[in-house]
Amino acid sequence: MTINIERKRNPLSSTQIQFLADIVLFVGIVWALMPQATGIPLHEWGSLLVIIPFLVHLVLDWQWIVSVTKRFLKRQPGEVRFNYFWNWFQFVMMVIASFSGILISNAVLPALGIPIVVDPFWLEVHLFSANSVMIMLGVHLAMHWQWIIVNFKRYILHYGTKNGVAA
Repeated sequence: MTINIERKRNPLSSTQIQFLADIVLFVGIVWALMPQATGIPLHEWGSLLVIIPFLVHLVLDWQWIVSVTKRFLKRQPGEVRFNYFWNWFQFVMMVIASFSGILISNAVLPALGIPIVVDPFWLEVHLFSANSVMIMLGVHLAMHWQWIIVNFKRYILHYGTKNGVAA
């Protein structure tokens, strides 16, 4: 005799998807920012892979980006305005770190058959921008710490949930 018990699965909410994507993004960025621990080849290839969860993060936050941009010249709380500027500054620094990292690549470009000569200028730009991104990530996390804690409790610890489903 076979008992067939079907369990209804609820699809992930947009907040759950965002939280999971942000965890993957955070782990990827920390991994990418530690070339001493991972080695240069893993650092370079991993940095390229971080683009995927970063794009997911942007897509999931796109509505916020558009709405704040539209209201930019109107009265807004200082926290929203600061967050907006900080996010743009962090984005620019990440682009600079990525671009300069490609220009000084010791693993990715040679693996693609593109020979390079590392220019010390771009190495310095890369080190400065990557270190800036680390600091900026810390501030970004601090600004969103309450959201992180609430969702960590809800989706990881299942604290404040009913049968694993957010209350």
